[in-house]
Amino acid sequence: MQWDIGKPNPRQIEFFKARARFIAYGGARGGGKSWAVRKKAAGLALSYPGASILIVRRTFPELRENHILPMTADLAGVARYRDADKSFTFPGGSRIVFGYCSSESDVLQYQGQEYDVIFMDEATQFTEFQFTTLTACLRGANDFPKRFYLTCNPGGVGHAWVKRLFIDRRYKKTEHPEDYVFIAANVYDNHALMAHDPDYVRMLENLPEEQRRAWLLGQWDIFEGQYFAEFDRNVHVCRPHGIPAHWRRYVTLDYGMDMLAALWVAVDEQGRAVVYKELYEGRDNGKGENGQGHIISAAARRLLEANGGDEVQAWLAPPDLWNRRQDTGKSAAELFLENGVPLTKTGNSRVAGWLAVREFLAPGPGGQARGGEAARAQARDRARRFCVQNRVENEEARGGEATRAQARDRARRFCVQNRVEDEEARGGEAARAQARDRVRRFCVQNRVENEEARGGEAARAQARDRARRFCVQNRVEDEEARGGEAAQTLRLRTSGPALCSETEAEAPQASGPALPRLRIFDTCANLIRTLPALRHDERKPEDAAVTPHELTHAPDALRGFCTYWSTAAHAPEAAVHDILRDDFSIKKPMAGPLGQGGKYHVI
Repeated sequence: MQWDIGKPNPRQIEFFKARARFIAYGGARGGGKSWAVRKKAAGLALSYPGASILIVRRTFPELRENHILPMTADLAGVARYRDADKSFTFPGGSRIVFGYCSSESDVLQYQGQEYDVIFMDEATQFTEFQFTTLTACLRGANDFPKRFYLTCNPGGVGHAWVKRLFIDRRYKKTEHPEDYVFIAANVYDNHALMAHDPDYVRMLENLPEEQRRAWLLGQWDIFEGQYFAEFDRNVHVCRPHGIPAHWRRYVTLDYGMDMLAALWVAVDEQGRAVVYKELYEGRDNGKGENGQGHIISAAARRLLEANGGDEVQAWLAPPDLWNRRQDTGKSAAELFLENGVPLTKTGNSRVAGWLAVREFLAPGPGGQARGGEAARAQARDRARRFCVQNRVENEEARGGEATRAQARDRARRFCVQNRVEDEEARGGEAARAQARDRVRRFCVQNRVENEEARGGEAARAQARDRARRFCVQNRVEDEEARGGEAAQTLRLRTSGPALCSETEAEAPQASGPALPRLRIFDTCANLIRTLPALRHDERKPEDAAVTPHELTHAPDALRGFCTYWSTAAHAPEAAVHDILRDDFSIKKPMAGPLGQGGKYHVI
């Protein structure tokens, strides 16, 4: 039998072709989830005569409006609908049955029933108990594929278990990762909706920020009652990068047999921090001796092993570790000290500590939104490093140690001079633009003059090309600092390699609307998972809930660091990097594939 499926978009095609046992589709509103469910269910019924298929929603009105009525029209002449048992019957004997679970116990009506395929539409409206109960119905003594399809948006009573399985991908011993696939889709993937109802798209775009991030962008770290609603993976999470040796390093921990949660935090001169490593082991995740967690001596040993050769300024821990233990008469802090980990006590106020965490998640010094001084300062610093390395490299080619020393002195004076110009430039955008232009002209002039001294027309042409690329690159950086349309246009036109390595930057770089004081390496999966999962305490809304306890360990460790750093008695003064005390040398790169030099590095 021929049946026209219509024109699915690429995401829906991916959904149709997926072959895992559990397949989730969606993440944002308007992604065409219900349409995909109807077409896939009908396609399976036609492809596998005799198959038994269940489509379930939370309430019957939702089921009727979203599936029964549209499929009645779509399958006219193909399948027959029986209102008595709420099902479509196909000529080959296949059936699509419709069900709903408006209460927790309604799912028990499916016990003992068998289905080859189950569709759970809007899965986050179901509890985990309802989901696991229905998975027991996915069986049958035939060769039909056994699959469980889910559609979902962030939020709802089932937010946590859907996120665990398909977003965080944290599985129990009886769950197999290869059985779970998530296909993300949003309204921009739904071309039909974009064309026929643009007002719906504009409505999503104009929602309040938190709701917009969940409904339009499909971000799973946003939900009702969330304690840190400002957390945004696109802003606060970054890929691992090099950390300068002079940054201060701290280890902050939360200890118990249930979990040893430790975070390694590096802080720059402006007080901006990056969490670059974590240790997360205990009874809650089956780690430690016999899966029962670490005693203090074992915990100290694991901390030292994980730390490696890092020079730690302080090992931070909550005050309760200084309480004396009845069995030994010693505190946990004393036992950690005996095992090589000297702890430093942090604050004990939970609410004040969470406020300190909020300060780090928010834009801080040097962390204003796009167009702020921090972004401009980073672009200027890259230009200065280019100038310094270029002048030193050129001077070193001309003489001995005395000449190299003179070159370094001149380079330092140039940097100091431009720092003064930058300070003067804060009076307005025009002044800043002039300062940047002076730096660019210096770079262009210096590179061309140096290359002309070494060769003929070919060398001069290469020098001019490299100078142009440098200027274009820095123009893009300046435009990106403003967030304007010109930045996107220039970036599309200039996709070549940058002259300065991203790992040389001495401050965490933020992509997105803000530069926060705290960044987290994407390798710290447990902090990234648990921090946005904290909820408000219902009895004390200004505090975070202490249940479920498994979610509190890594955030509590982070709270200890933020409390320590925010306390006047402990907060080190921001160091000013004195460029006059630097000793510059140059690592010259190999020639590139077109005969052009690679990246120079100031050492």
